[in-house]
Amino acid sequence: MIVMRKINKELRQKTIDYALFMISSSYFSRQPKCLNPYMEARLFLYYQEALYRTQIETEEKCIHYMEKELLPVLPLDLWEIGGNQNDITGCVHMYPLKRYGVTVICYETGQYVLRLMGRYSELSHKTEFTYQFVKKR
Repeated sequence: MIVMRKINKELRQKTIDYALFMISSSYFSRQPKCLNPYMEARLFLYYQEALYRTQIETEEKCIHYMEKELLPVLPLDLWEIGGNQNDITGCVHMYPLKRYGVTVICYETGQYVLRLMGRYSELSHKTEFTYQFVKKR
């Protein structure tokens, strides 16, 4: 039973990681190119293993987060949606944060770095998103 719970928790977390990568890439990059294709492929496989209903729910949560929480706090002159976008180099860094069991999704421009994380809490049964937006030196 414990093994099955661990698998389900990992599957749900990896589904969140891939959905956040997929949805955020559609906002921030015209042709997203992950610098770690192995990790992208691995997350995609986890995503495909999830139930269709879980995929849809996770995507909707990611879209809601992007539209209602993240985009309103980012500088509009930098992150124009659609049209003449200051394309975020097209490169996406993804790396695991093993301590928390999440994948960090990192977008970069010449001056800024945006890091996104999504995490499923088993205690509250909710998906929580966080971000860091920093200016490079």
